[in-house]
Amino acid sequence: MIDSKLPVRLKMHAHFNGNFYHPRVYQPGELPLELLTEDLVVQEGRVSADVSGFSKKIGAFEDTEIKLSVEEPVNQPTTYDKPQVAVVKPKLSINKATITEITTAGIPMNAAKKIVELREKEKFSNIASLEKVALPKNKTWSAFESQLVFE
Repeated sequence: MIDSKLPVRLKMHAHFNGNFYHPRVYQPGELPLELLTEDLVVQEGRVSADVSGFSKKIGAFEDTEIKLSVEEPVNQPTTYDKPQVAVVKPKLSINKATITEITTAGIPMNAAKKIVELREKEKFSNIASLEKVALPKNKTWSAFESQLVFE
């Protein structure tokens, strides 16, 4: 499990909310929480030292024990092919989104207009409640289920 209070190393390029993140070490708060998944980041190891043996005479620690946690190195491409990029899209709140935001998610314009019209009367509560809105024959609402939030 990734601890958002510790540094992380991004494994690959990631595109999220219009921002592009490069593989490197990020301090807590630098990456959006949506990118803090084990698929995209590794947790940096903690460094601890026992400071009880500090010698003021020589300005060093005697018998210092340093413990490092070593993660597998990030696989670097051996050639200069196009790098892998993870694109993470935020979920769309179907009861708050504008027509433009709905169509950007891949929902046709006619269906987006109908959604905005119907939600003024009654909010959509789940994917089944969207069945009132017709889609083209080659599309189903279940294809959009992972992209939608019903608030």
